[in-house]
Amino acid sequence: MNELLARAGSLFLAPATPAAPTASVAPPVADLVVVLAAPRDLAAVAGAVAAGLRRPCGARTAVVCRPGEPWPACPAGMAATALARRLAARDIAATAAGSLCRVALAEDPEASVPEAWRLTAAAAGSPVVVALAGRHPGFDGLLAQADRLLLATATGDDPDCTALALASLAALGPPAALVTAPSGPMARRAAALGLLGLGPPAHTGEVPA
Repeated sequence: MNELLARAGSLFLAPATPAAPTASVAPPVADLVVVLAAPRDLAAVAGAVAAGLRRPCGARTAVVCRPGEPWPACPAGMAATALARRLAARDIAATAAGSLCRVALAEDPEASVPEAWRLTAAAAGSPVVVALAGRHPGFDGLLAQADRLLLATATGDDPDCTALALASLAALGPPAALVTAPSGPMARRAAALGLLGLGPPAHTGEVPA
């Protein structure tokens, strides 16, 4: 891999020097999906994935969480608002937006990974999407225990770099696949609120023999 590909792939490929293992809480039986996307696409992709998850299981809302600053307030449906209140009763700060319940996790993986598993238990019956703006070794334990891993691509992404990133995710164990970030301002807005889903994954990662 040449130097250009190495720089482009650093967003999603695991760093060369692994971090110390992070303590985590054992995952409950729940549908938890981790989405990795560029920062500009993260809200739209995560919301669209959440929309696609809740419909097959009959859930009226879904949870999207990410490390970092709180989500902005938006108009929301009754189910999302009710779940946000239920989480607040368990000392989990949540914001309802559209058909989604959004939660801000701690920046530090050592704190946010247990928070994510606690959230899946508190939101029982509603799927949970963890949105990450790139690969960090501190989250690899969470990725390895998720139900699915999804890597978002956008127009102009280098296909070789994308293939390497997908293979790196697939090596963690859970099924890994590519999805395409929504395009167009209206579609991205609707997706970010969980009102528009994605199409089927574009490609499934395979671990070389």
